[in-house]
Amino acid sequence: ASLRAPRVAAPRLRALNYSDCFELSDAAVEAACAHCPELLKLQLAGCNALRAPRALGGERLQTLDLSDVRTLDDAALSAAAARCPRLSRLDCSGCGALHSPAIGGAQLRALLLSRCDELSDEAVSRACLRSPGLTSLVLSLCPALHLPRCYSPELLEANLSGCSSLCDEAVELLCFNSPRLLRVGLSLCTSLSAPCVRGVSLEKVDLARCDHL
Repeated sequence: ASLRAPRVAAPRLRALNYSDCFELSDAAVEAACAHCPELLKLQLAGCNALRAPRALGGERLQTLDLSDVRTLDDAALSAAAARCPRLSRLDCSGCGALHSPAIGGAQLRALLLSRCDELSDEAVSRACLRSPGLTSLVLSLCPALHLPRCYSPELLEANLSGCSSLCDEAVELLCFNSPRLLRVGLSLCTSLSAPCVRGVSLEKVDLARCDHL
């Protein structure tokens, strides 16, 4: 869809979906956020004309979907996260320009960062540390991850399938430090050799096609 500069100004608006508006501008998103102070959910998936919106999100925002915005960089995402203290769900899957954004927060429950080719261990470790209430973590197909400290006391599910550089120690840290963990996905983690996968709450472990096990 071609939608460059729509004007949305609705003081009681709760949800706004701009997904796959390929020409949507930074200015349009900034204006919508400024004029919709009650916004709880903002969907911008696939909006690849976005560059660096300066005022993305807001104090009441709970859900932010930026999946497949390939132009999104660390600075823009870090600024957005800082503006959204109540964020509970953040989806940046397929944001290939991300490397080390500063994200995470006390209210965050679900973090989706799959298919982020350059995502660093440091970024994931920092996000988990800042998010003590995190329950769902998706990091599948992030080939640069090696030893992220991706755990949380409330974590219930973690998907790291296809993280081809992931090491045994990362898996062991995840399991040991996430006592409520129920499900862990590790298929196609081809660098794993002999991880110790244990947990009193674990119900499902996927280690399919880990070639070196």
